[in-house]
Amino acid sequence: MQNSASDIARLCESWWSCPCTDSPLEHRSHVMQFLALLDWDLPIPFTPGPAAEEAGALCYLLRVDTGTTLICYFLRPGLLEKPSRLLEEKRDHSLLTHALAAESRSPNIQYLFISDLGRHYLYHMPEGELLTLADTPEIFNSELQQIFRRSSVQDGSLDDLPRPSRCGRARRLDQWREYWKETLQREVPVSEEALHLLLDRLVLLRYLFPKDLLRRTLARLEERFLQLCEFCPDSTDMPSRGWGDKLRRLFHDMWLDWRIALFAPHLELDAFLTRAPSLPHLLQSSLLLSETLFTFDIILESFNNGDAREKLRVRMVPDHNEEREMLLRRQTPDTIDTLQMEVDLRDEGYRAIIHWLDKILDCYEQMDAHFDTPAAALSDDEEEPDLFSWSERNHGRPEACIDPISHLCAQGLRIRCNTPAQRRLATLLLTLRLIDLCHEKHQARDRLPRTDPVFTESRAQIRSDGPRIVLPPISDLD
Repeated sequence: MQNSASDIARLCESWWSCPCTDSPLEHRSHVMQFLALLDWDLPIPFTPGPAAEEAGALCYLLRVDTGTTLICYFLRPGLLEKPSRLLEEKRDHSLLTHALAAESRSPNIQYLFISDLGRHYLYHMPEGELLTLADTPEIFNSELQQIFRRSSVQDGSLDDLPRPSRCGRARRLDQWREYWKETLQREVPVSEEALHLLLDRLVLLRYLFPKDLLRRTLARLEERFLQLCEFCPDSTDMPSRGWGDKLRRLFHDMWLDWRIALFAPHLELDAFLTRAPSLPHLLQSSLLLSETLFTFDIILESFNNGDAREKLRVRMVPDHNEEREMLLRRQTPDTIDTLQMEVDLRDEGYRAIIHWLDKILDCYEQMDAHFDTPAAALSDDEEEPDLFSWSERNHGRPEACIDPISHLCAQGLRIRCNTPAQRRLATLLLTLRLIDLCHEKHQARDRLPRTDPVFTESRAQIRSDGPRIVLPPISDLD
């Protein structure tokens, strides 16, 4: 027999109005009644982790025969942030839900439910992506009660919940940037260039930290960043100016250690970091977004907004270019070091950067294999390895085969930008791709290659929105 929604509403109101909310017995009694009303008669208790224990959470596992497992945390009233605040700032988490999600990651856990019997959050695990929430018991009854019943979970109700699409995630990342850009501009006058640079840095850090790169300094700088993110901005222990100075020094150290162009000193941004009172909230917010927002495709798609011409360049798919393909096929170990290919963002769009970057690296790998083939055949004929002869053969190896990624940035690829905004986005995308390449190849590097040589200015200042005249080749005119 289905329990009525009014019973759940009365129970939640009773708990929030109970004068003994600090009583563990009252807490457990209300939680067990809440689960029983949803037909969960035998929840499995487990020992809480540090964050759950500090919050005084009651922890249970809920399992059904189909293999779906939920991990549940029930808190006392007032500890959970209002869901409406998360929706306003386009976040997935509060600091508390983020800590609980971090403790709950397991290949055997599919869903995370956090509630204080008034506010309710449901996450998909292990990504920690927010699926749905309820601000009041009435909203829980209308939107979540039927989904959360044991019989419904057994029938796959949680698996049937709609997941955010790639476009939806990209839109939310863009909305998050716009929200904070407007918030910061209301507080302190600052140019959009400086704000975009700051937000790009935060996106890059969320993308970089999960990767096993820059091993000499990454863990230390990540720890400093997380300490700033988890700092409570309402505390009086650290004044806003001192906090901003710490963030400025952190960005400066990232530039010195990693040489990533996005962290290069910027006078206006450095001054802004010491004056904006909402910066601690911004850093916290960047930490409280789901990992699913920080993939290359989502980040690129999030710039599909604003100017129609730039939206087109984000969506453009690279065309087949027979001339460039022929150039790559004609390369030899003697010519590969001088190969250089230019991508014009105005005509080809942003995806062309990654397309031709990968093509050039494939060509480098083919040259490396071609260079090693005769040496390997010669070594098979020798009875014993001759280190001197091997060293002599290896001395002629092209630079592009020794460190392909560094040579690509120094020589192989050139990107032509027509506006500062194009260069900013191209720098971000190029850096993300270099991070992926180093991660995929398991290269332990102290720093990424310099990307400044890759960029070249437009030959002429051409209005991007003006009419274009394409002349035929000179040979055709003759």
